[in-house]
Amino acid sequence: MLDIRDKQGYGCSKIAFDVCCSSSTVHKYLKVHGQNRPTGIGSRFRSFERKHANTLWQMDHTMMAKNIWVLQIVDDHSMFIVGARVMSGPYVDQTIDLLKECFSDLGMPE
Repeated sequence: MLDIRDKQGYGCSKIAFDVCCSSSTVHKYLKVHGQNRPTGIGSRFRSFERKHANTLWQMDHTMMAKNIWVLQIVDDHSMFIVGARVMSGPYVDQTIDLLKECFSDLGMPE
């Protein structure tokens, strides 16, 4: 885990994916070895802020390995995973296809 952190600069989630364990386990391990990144004193980060479900979706393409990308679409209120797809790159056509599937299943967010 320390080698991956040093060489790749990955965060807990990507390291966890590489070594097949939970990100909380990686976080604890890195903490013991003094390798966690500072979060700031008294910082209050809140990424999911909408008051009602289906008002805003967040999308993120994440490279998990060479030519393996994951696209996740998440509801900003509930953190419900609206859709996800593994693809070989962050391609527009595949992204639009997944969005159309999600719109068809759940309707469009406000």
